[in-house]
Amino acid sequence: MKFFLKFFYLTTFYYFSFIFIIILTISNVISVEQDSFPLINISPGLYALQLSIGYPQHDFLLLVDTSSKFTWVRGTNCTFCAYTDNIYDEEASISVIHQDEIPYTTMVDIKGSVSGNILYDDIKIGDFYATKVEMLVASEDEYQECADGVLSLKYPKDPNDVRNILNKLFKSGFIKNKILYFNFEDEMAGNLRIGNVPDYINDNNKNYSTCYIHDNNNNWNCLLTHLLLDDNYNFYQANVIDATAIFSTGLEKIYVPRNTLDLFINNYFKTFPDYDEKSCMTKTISGIHQIYCLRNFLNFKGPSIHFIMNGYAYRIPFDELFEDVYTDSYNSYKLFRIEFYETEKNEWYFGTIFLKQYEVVFDAENKEIGFYGDNKHDLTKYTNEEYEVYCWYNTISVILLFLVIIIPMIYDVTHKMK
Repeated sequence: MKFFLKFFYLTTFYYFSFIFIIILTISNVISVEQDSFPLINISPGLYALQLSIGYPQHDFLLLVDTSSKFTWVRGTNCTFCAYTDNIYDEEASISVIHQDEIPYTTMVDIKGSVSGNILYDDIKIGDFYATKVEMLVASEDEYQECADGVLSLKYPKDPNDVRNILNKLFKSGFIKNKILYFNFEDEMAGNLRIGNVPDYINDNNKNYSTCYIHDNNNNWNCLLTHLLLDDNYNFYQANVIDATAIFSTGLEKIYVPRNTLDLFINNYFKTFPDYDEKSCMTKTISGIHQIYCLRNFLNFKGPSIHFIMNGYAYRIPFDELFEDVYTDSYNSYKLFRIEFYETEKNEWYFGTIFLKQYEVVFDAENKEIGFYGDNKHDLTKYTNEEYEVYCWYNTISVILLFLVIIIPMIYDVTHKMK
């Protein structure tokens, strides 16, 4: 009898222990999935997130954009819009909040302009719930992407700004850290985490580099100090830029000020073998200056382009800098994926052509942006303060050597000649 009781107790103990472990494992899996969201590729280099707005909840596919000023969707009166297949009906949502005087607002960026009224409604992303999010309901837009609008994941400059989604999720307890993690796995899919990063990034600092938030505005940005237009990693041949680098998941290409066009032509394209004026041409479309090169002309392994931030040279390979886009009766052309826009500001916009080279962490807690991956080169020995002091020390040493040795020798020679 005692044997059966002992057997019963042990069996019951192990059974419930097994059930407890299963429940714990499932809960851990669920908790991981709650802050990780799949991104859907809607066009080359652009990714969207499935979410719902309002109550009753209405599903939308919004382009994720870390540089957009507003979250916006197309409204019922969007008569001048590119796509109207899925629109937001503010009259159907009982959670919408209108302002006493609804301002009509126009937002302009590199992709175009969006105009409409400002209101507030709830947004649900997976199990995350943000109430009273400021949105622009568009009545006209110039965006050509086949998404229902844009989800703004801009930098939370002001921690008390209740309009910022990261601030809302943080204050509501859905996330413990104001962090975004992006991994654009390939042209078809990506992944977004809100509130944390994968453990292997925290555990492997060797492949992780950062740059600090440069301009304290609502953009995720760093200081772009230099530009290297070859693969030699000779820091002394780098071009000094000192620009604000704005990182935008809502862009596919890199956009730089128009006044840098000559720099790229003279210091990059003219270094290509057999370059002449017919090899590449410049076109202007909607105020954006683009460079098209003959496909046959680019039939060689050319140099990468490196962007130096906080001492690290971040690389884009040559074969990813061009794409097949244009063919006429006689020739095939490739488009240079760095384009030039008219601006008086020294701001460079880095889209997913750059971001997909790494796993990227937008970290508002530490006011920095992190890049995990191997596609970069450490040049911090040339940019840190210790090296600058070392360089000054060497310069002073050479001057002293000249004064102590060379001048007496010259004096001695001239004295003997007399």
